[in-house]
Amino acid sequence: MLISALFTIVYIFRAARVLYILIREWSSFWKPPLTPYKRRLAQEAGFFLIIPLGVLLHEVGHAVATWMVGGRVVRFRWYLFWGYVVPVGHFTPAQDWWIALSGNLVSVLFGWMLLWLGSRVSRRQEVLRYLLLTTGEFQVYYALIGYPLLSFAGLVGDWIIIYRFSVTPVLSALTALFHIGALLLTRRWIKRLNQPAV
Repeated sequence: MLISALFTIVYIFRAARVLYILIREWSSFWKPPLTPYKRRLAQEAGFFLIIPLGVLLHEVGHAVATWMVGGRVVRFRWYLFWGYVVPVGHFTPAQDWWIALSGNLVSVLFGWMLLWLGSRVSRRQEVLRYLLLTTGEFQVYYALIGYPLLSFAGLVGDWIIIYRFSVTPVLSALTALFHIGALLLTRRWIKRLNQPAV
């Protein structure tokens, strides 16, 4: 908890710095060409300014799922770059699975939405397109790769519950199929989006 709090403080300062630079360079930042400097700033803006919204939506997903199965949310915490929900109720294993899965499902959908928005932006608006595509890519890959690895490395987190094959074998197996399919779909989609225009 202390380490997470320290990371949050550092990230807030980084976010404030990125926001300051963006405001100062607002008009020039969005104009072509997409220079290496603008790429780096767009990546930082995506991570420090957009990803916190993804974290909030992730926790809201857990909360909504809790209410859907008749539970109560006794604690909802959002610290920009991490958060948690404490659900209370008499949940079946399937309901526990759904509560754990829902936040991650929202995270993937949010990432896909960013990718879709980026795909709709004209290639002439290359900075905005790059910002949306790289942020969406990070969001999806973190939700489907980074967070599961962290969960299993620390033996805590949503994915420990999602993949309790001994408790929810069918649901966990279906999740694994979706997990693999979502990764392959995202990889193919990103590859297509990054192809040069002809």
